[in-house]
Parts: sequence; structure tokens; C-alpha cells
Amino acid sequence: MWQDRLQLLQTNLDLPSLVPVFDSVLNTLPDDIERARHHCSHLFQDEFNDIGIIQKNINFLQSLCVGTTKRFSIPALCIIAIESLNIKDERWQNLILTAALAAEIPLQSAYHNNTHFFKVVFQAICILAICKKHTDLPFNLDERDMAMVLVGACIHDLGHDGGDHYKTIMEGAAQDYPHVMEEKAFQSGILFLEEAGLDDETVKAILHLMVLCTDVQGYEGKDSPSTQVRAAYKFHYPVSKSETRMEKISPAALIEPEFSALIEDPKLCVLALILHEADIATSAGMNYSITQEETRLLAKEWGDEPPKPSQIVRFLEDICELEMVSPPAQILYSENLKDIYQQVLNDIHEGDQPF
Repeated sequence: MWQDRLQLLQTNLDLPSLVPVFDSVLNTLPDDIERARHHCSHLFQDEFNDIGIIQKNINFLQSLCVGTTKRFSIPALCIIAIESLNIKDERWQNLILTAALAAEIPLQSAYHNNTHFFKVVFQAICILAICKKHTDLPFNLDERDMAMVLVGACIHDLGHDGGDHYKTIMEGAAQDYPHVMEEKAFQSGILFLEEAGLDDETVKAILHLMVLCTDVQGYEGKDSPSTQVRAAYKFHYPVSKSETRMEKISPAALIEPEFSALIEDPKLCVLALILHEADIATSAGMNYSITQEETRLLAKEWGDEPPKPSQIVRFLEDICELEMVSPPAQILYSENLKDIYQQVLNDIHEGDQPF
């Protein structure tokens, strides 16, 4: 079935950059789908409780990090998500598959590469699986919502050049501006999606804001988009039921005008937050070994010296704010994040040696 679907999609899409991707993906698709099913089935089986799911996720990503498991294709991963999350609308299926194919266009940077796309898509599926499993969450996701999270995960870093753009902005590089890589990724991704039939301007606007909210850097005294989406979520869903929304947060003081839709549209805010948390989950929510490896890859990409534990602390404190915010991400990652933070503090106490 899926082999035929991708071949039909290949016929309908006039995108030369996807020609070699189609050839590569189709060549291994049956085997990749079986491998994806093997590594993802636990997410949707009642016999696995949350702790069991978390441990299997860690084991899988650890095996990717050390090279004992070779990743399968992102389209195969998304096919399992489509089946397991019951995304039946063929229009959304085609958009997900198109975005997944775009995510396989080769990127060679040490960190921002196709394996990073794979990890973010996998984490997005994990979060969506928890959303499906737990019916007591403060929000509900429908077919379109889940599809947009998967599409956003596939395109959020398309075309990333591996540069430290926050550093170049701080150094006054005229060609850089806030959200430069996120904007580039969205503009790249939307070309593929439009070719696949996306013509809904509202959906495009939602995807645009979702991708921008994966930017973790603040500029000119303003909070980063990821910090703003976290604040907006807490406005809509206060941590304490005794707090009113306005007592919890003054949105006008924390949310920049270009992100005002996060306050106006609670569902958009949820989708953007899930994508952001999927983006940071492998670095912040698995185990200390995986966090170290992700940090090493980013340092290598930027041409930096071997990183120190203190750099991880800055990431966990300043970007992650020492917490996951959405309930499904809290279930999956919060205890792991706490353990990682304690281990890195111990390493700093022991001399903050490079790793």
C-alpha cells in the first residue's frame, strides 16, 4: 500500500530535489516500515505503562547514539505514526509524507542533520502517543492537529547551514536576523507542502508560527520564541487550579506582537509547545549520556572546543527552564531532566572537565 502511495506521490510532485530521495526511500521502504513498527509499537500498546515507554525510548535513542542501531527513513517513521494515530484524511497523509521526504534531503552538519530531524519526529510521535493514551489532559488533539505537529517536526530545520546564528547576530552580522534559520526552514518547507496541495492560508500561518517557536534564542532583550510559547501555555493552563489566568501571567508583558496568536489561540499554543518540546527532548529528557552526545555534536558543528558540563547547565536552566511544560512532555521527560541536571551539577562540582 505505502509503496504505491509514495510512487503516486512521486508522480504528482514536480520537485527535482526529491527525485534522489524518492529513489533511496522506496528502495528500503518495506524493511524500514517493519523496523519502524518494531521500534515504535510500544508507544501504542496498553501493556506498556509510562515508565516502560520511557525506558524503551531511552534504549532506542541510546542505540542510535552509539551506532548499534541504524536509523530507518523518516517517511517510514511517519507511516507508522499515520497508522497508529489514526490519521485517515489522505490530504494530511500526503502532506506528512511530503514533509518527511523533504526531511531526507541530505544535510551534513554534525548536529542539524537528517538524524536530528529523525529524533525530533520520533519525539513528536512519543508526545502524541501520550496525548492519545491519557484522556485527562487539559486539551484534545484532532487529526489535523497531530498532522501539523508531524509536518512541523519534519520541516522545522530544513536547509540549516550549521551556523551559530545567535553568535553572528551578537557580533553584528548584517545578514543575520532573529529566527533566520527557522524562517528559512519554513519557507523551504512550504514550497514542498504547496506542491503537495496545501492551499489553506490558516494552516500555513499556524505552521509558520510553530516553526518559529522552535527558536530558543532571545534577541535585543526579548525572550526567545520558545520561552514565549512556554509562557503562553501557562497563561492558558495555569499550573495551580487556584490561580486565575491573569494572576499567573500578564501576556502583554511577555508575548511579543508577532507571537500574539499564542495568546489568542490556545490550540495553536499547544501545537507550538509540543513541537518545541519534541525539539529539545533528546538533548534534555533522555539520560545524561545522550545529553552529552547531543552537546558534543553541537559543539563540533560550531567548531567549538570540547564542551563542559557547565554548558549543559546553561542549556537546562536558560532554555529548558529546568522543566517540561506540557503534561505529556512532563510524563515522558521531567524525571529524566531532573536526573540529568543533578548529574551535571555533580560533574561541575568535580571540576567541570570537558567531555
